[in-house]
Amino acid sequence: MSVVSFGLAPQTRTSIDVNRQSDIQYWTRTLSVSELDLRRAVERVGTLTCDVVDELRRCRVH
Repeated sequence: MSVVSFGLAPQTRTSIDVNRQSDIQYWTRTLSVSELDLRRAVERVGTLTCDVVDELRRCRVH
């Protein structure tokens, strides 16, 4: 399995800090979502990456 890297990696990959522009850029590219969708997911479920990913998947299904 290959790993795709987009710019600088966040300080931690277990949480998403929407107050850091580098985190926003990394996660929006990695997860293929807009900044607004990322911020909304974090607002709904918190900053844990696994929870945000699950929320984004749930939203795409509905």
